[in-house]
Amino acid sequence: MKRRGVETRIVLTDGSSISREPDGALIDLVRRARLYLEQLTDGANRSLTDVAMLNGTDTSEVSRLLPFAFLAPKITASIVAGDQPVQLTAHRLSRVSDLPHAWTSQTALLGF
Repeated sequence: MKRRGVETRIVLTDGSSISREPDGALIDLVRRARLYLEQLTDGANRSLTDVAMLNGTDTSEVSRLLPFAFLAPKITASIVAGDQPVQLTAHRLSRVSDLPHAWTSQTALLGF
């Protein structure tokens, strides 16, 4: 049994990898984080407030999601492929407050 947000799922497997559809919300979270980083570093001299206004959101969301632009490549590839741990949701990821800088620490924290 795996907890995923407010739901519990029974995961039956023979030990091989589980094939699932990619989680669109999780992919969108990573995409927005990378977009915010690109808009901050593209040479246009934008501030967090400028990026927030450009994307129709608030500064706190931009600063909250920005660290996820620095996820380990293994984590990002797994999310895009739909191979992330079943308990990793967009809501859970977005609530990680202190994402470690080291990729090995990120993978341990997020269950990879």
